Amino acid sequence: MSYCLNPHCQKPQNPDATKFCLTCGSKLRLKDRYRALRPIGEGAFGRTFLAVDEDRLKTPCVIKQFWPHFQETSELEKATALFKQEAQRLHDLGEHPQIPTLLASFKQDQRLYLVEELIEGQNLLQELQHQGAFTEQKIRDLLIDLLPVLQFVHEHQVIHRDIKPENILRRIPPQNSTYKLVVNSSQPVTPLVQGQGGNVVLVDFGVAKQISGITETKTGTRTGTAGYAPIEQIRGGKAYPASDLYSLGVTCIHLLTGVLLDDLFDALEGEWMWRSHLTRKGRPVPQNLGKILDKLLKDSVKDRYQSAAQVLQDLTNGRQNAHATNTVLGKMPAPPVQNKPDIITAELAAVRAELNQGASAKISTSNLPHRHSSNPDVYAELESLKSELSIARKTARTSVQVSTKAWRCVQILKGHSASVNAVAISPTSAGLLASGSDDKTIKIWNLETGQLIHSFFGHSAQVDAVAISHDGRILISGGLDKKIIQWKLDTREMIREFYSHFGSPQSHRYGAVHSLAFSFDSGLIASGSADKTIKLWNQRNGELIHKFSGHLDKVLSVAFSPHPPNNPYKGRIFASGSADETIKIWGLGTWENIRTLTGHLGRVYTVAFSPNSSYQRGLLVSGGVDATIKLWNVDTGEVLNTLRGHSDAVLSVAISPDGSTIASGSRDGTVKLWSVQTVELLNSFMGQNPVAFSSDGQTLASGGDGSEILIWRRSG
Repeated sequence: MSYCLNPHCQKPQNPDATKFCLTCGSKLRLKDRYRALRPIGEGAFGRTFLAVDEDRLKTPCVIKQFWPHFQETSELEKATALFKQEAQRLHDLGEHPQIPTLLASFKQDQRLYLVEELIEGQNLLQELQHQGAFTEQKIRDLLIDLLPVLQFVHEHQVIHRDIKPENILRRIPPQNSTYKLVVNSSQPVTPLVQGQGGNVVLVDFGVAKQISGITETKTGTRTGTAGYAPIEQIRGGKAYPASDLYSLGVTCIHLLTGVLLDDLFDALEGEWMWRSHLTRKGRPVPQNLGKILDKLLKDSVKDRYQSAAQVLQDLTNGRQNAHATNTVLGKMPAPPVQNKPDIITAELAAVRAELNQGASAKISTSNLPHRHSSNPDVYAELESLKSELSIARKTARTSVQVSTKAWRCVQILKGHSASVNAVAISPTSAGLLASGSDDKTIKIWNLETGQLIHSFFGHSAQVDAVAISHDGRILISGGLDKKIIQWKLDTREMIREFYSHFGSPQSHRYGAVHSLAFSFDSGLIASGSADKTIKLWNQRNGELIHKFSGHLDKVLSVAFSPHPPNNPYKGRIFASGSADETIKIWGLGTWENIRTLTGHLGRVYTVAFSPNSSYQRGLLVSGGVDATIKLWNVDTGEVLNTLRGHSDAVLSVAISPDGSTIASGSRDGTVKLWSVQTVELLNSFMGQNPVAFSSDGQTLASGGDGSEILIWRRSG
């Protein structure tokens, strides 16, 4: 049977050999190779079909058709983005045995389609309904099987954002594959026999989000499933690896108790009541597993596990301790769970060999260990090498190095409890680095030793911008609480909060502060805001000097020009990049928009002027959502060059003090270095925005995984 994919067809069933629908005349094969057999699911965004690939000996596959049941523009745009996002995320993740493989993504007859690997089996909600509540051992086995998958996903800079029983399938081994595929379908399913094997598979990446160091004023798309999604995701649209782990914790207590989530949560106390349900049934949970689940379910992101590997470590320690206790008491330990092939040992050996040979540049993310080992000794070795392997991973370059001088990661700064959004390095020889984070703090670090010196508290929301004065004495910060705060670095105290001329306690009363910059004499401070304005402040007293209006959307970046006084604008210009796709050049003193630069296809996230010492003065560099970096002649507004190499938005750029090198940090998980003179790609390594050069150009700071800051040093 061939099934017509036209949603309006009245009689979609057709004989196998038919090429065109006998009822409506629609073409029955997608791309002349994928033939739908029958529908197996339908949701708000579209339909899912069991299908075969005629070009691969009729190999079974799944066709997902985008056909939303609504026409309201904003909802339609959101649904379209989510559908396309699933293809992008599956493509980014590549092939993994516990993630469906993307076979094709295309548009045909004005409709969007995904073709994915067929996963035969049933989801865990169906398994719960057929077999009843999971045992404690079954929950442990589930975690051991699924946590390495989450670790893999998070290492590839993706957050799933919709972990729940329906999105976890238990794959049926080929010899037992008599089960019918069920994806939101009413089709009957053969119950899974207790004790049957089969790895779990994580599906539905339609709402997955790439980990990013920048947050929009509209704090993100609120996606996920009520009950399973954590508060930061539902209320604020923000997600972290710990958000997926929270959803996994909720999934576990649902499967463990078999009770509806509404009955498990006490709204008055704000607590999960899963323990009391199990106690009443005479099924108390062992202390180790109970502590793990409790930590997964913490309301505060920083109180939860920060990585799947941490959960695995505690889970493994608990299993070993339980085994030792049983042996001491003279009890026969439970039969060991059949382990998957232990591939981590070979991976560790390969990495260790490369490290010993000094060939860390050859290491790629594909040969780094990302799965739990069944061998405790090997796993312990993994933990002991964790720091070294992490540095090697971040030093691994993704393209051929053409520079004669290499860069290597020498420090990983850990202290923030959430994503780092901004970094600034003192222009003086003091060797200080400031960082602003989603955790609402600004931290000061010793750039040479990596030591955390001090933490500033004062913001009530995430910090999006930091800047240090050119004499290295003053720090300013701004964030989503709409405030600009001035700090003194030597005494480590707050100097003042800037106030708008409306008398508001916020510096920008109508929008978050996304960017800050000192003028080169440090007398002026410019701030860019989500209220579409740029404000100019007197650094000495916090007084508002002028408000610039002209952008049609939020201002995401500001930068002062270091041009000498004999330039056409007397050295008094600055630039702003906006979500309205433009860059504006402003005159100080004249208070006017001198020139508007257009060329980016979407938001301009970052702008930077070439330093005064550069042989190429009058150069402005910008980065945008179109994944490009553009070099501009400020005096003429001409685009001099466009650098392409990133696969996702460029969120941060910095220029070395001698003006020879551009650093760019992107949402694609890489930091790239470019030659200004030849516009060639010099280096590319694992990392992300933000980026900042030291005053001597020999050190580069960048974002890393989650809350990390990476310190790179030039060698050779």
